[in-house]
Amino acid sequence: KQGEYVPLEEVQTRWAYHVGQAAALLRKRLENELPPVLSGLDAVGIRKELSKAVDEFAAILHEGG
Repeated sequence: KQGEYVPLEEVQTRWAYHVGQAAALLRKRLENELPPVLSGLDAVGIRKELSKAVDEFAAILHEGG
């Protein structure tokens, strides 16, 4: 009524893009980058590094909003 709506298809396309970017980031970080970094860390260090990866993932999804 006030011209504030966005077509559902645009939302779905944008959301799918951001989900794909976030999934690609997790794969890259968890499968390729983090294993050598984590190998010498204790549990606290591992948690900190994984937290960074999760924060990056969340940031990508948040950009979709």
